[in-house]
Amino acid sequence: MAEYQGSAVARDLRNSVGDQTFCRWRQKRIVKQKAQTSPKNTAAQLRQQARWSKAAELETVFAEASAIGFPGRKKVLTPANAFMKANVNESAIGVTGETKEGMQVTVNYENIVCATGKIRLPDSVSVVYDEEANALSFTVVAEGKGAQRLESDRLYALVVETAKMDSVLSEVCERGEGGMATVTLKAGWAKENLKVYVFMVAADGKKASDSRFMELG
Repeated sequence: MAEYQGSAVARDLRNSVGDQTFCRWRQKRIVKQKAQTSPKNTAAQLRQQARWSKAAELETVFAEASAIGFPGRKKVLTPANAFMKANVNESAIGVTGETKEGMQVTVNYENIVCATGKIRLPDSVSVVYDEEANALSFTVVAEGKGAQRLESDRLYALVVETAKMDSVLSEVCERGEGGMATVTLKAGWAKENLKVYVFMVAADGKKASDSRFMELG
């Protein structure tokens, strides 16, 4: 707000012109600048906000895995933060729509990341669904010490039931042991809703492998 000495025309102004408002206050002629309003969020910003919201929702389901799957994260990040940061992208969480009310969110579970690191994950890991036992059987060939791997590294399996938004994390075996392990599923879990991930974690918990999405056999 400022006092002005205007022309004859300006002195008669009492309303707004453009982004300025002319008025009188305590016998003085005053001009006030209109406040600039912030533009509304763009469609791209709304879509990214929707991704963050969905990532936060997913993190509650993947929490057990992310708690041990991101040991190399920056110190300022919690495991939950690391999980969300790794998955706030179009590959993992697809979002379409131009308005907040019209946003459609799709989770691409095959691209979800629940662990990251440089430890080598065995190529031999496989999983088979046993309907009669309501269980998953994991098989992996034993490996010895080598580049980016130790015999004491531990293989973990995360099973997610997407309809119930529930999960179970199990330690399968140590790398040096190999063999087969069975993970019993919770009652009511349906095969068509199961998403399975495997990853390795060092025995001291300080390193991990990238997670891998598994197709059910």
